[in-house]
Amino acid sequence: MEKDQQDFVHLTLQTKQVMVEDSWHSIQIHRPEVVIEAIQQLLNKEI
Repeated sequence: MEKDQQDFVHLTLQTKQVMVEDSWHSIQIHRPEVVIEAIQQLLNKEI
């Protein structure tokens, strides 16, 4: 699965992959602070 994810990262130059330890498939439930931080970075164009 990780290989498939890496393939998606290279589709554009505006993509960033974030690997989060101690998270499951539903990261928005298990680590919502990481999702919030990524959205904030996107809105601030830091990604």
